[in-house]
Amino acid sequence: MASFSDFGLNWSKDKISYDLHHELQKKPDNVQSEYEKKFADMGQREFWVEVSF
Repeated sequence: MASFSDFGLNWSKDKISYDLHHELQKKPDNVQSEYEKKFADMGQREFWVEVSF
């Protein structure tokens, strides 16, 4: 997040997820990829952030 700030990128708290698989309300249109499913099945979290200039 510090690097995003350093390069002038902006984000809001509702556009960040540290566990997207369990917080789909933050990105309800998410289509889970094969790799996302594989890692979710292994218990690994999926990180997601939407930024803008």
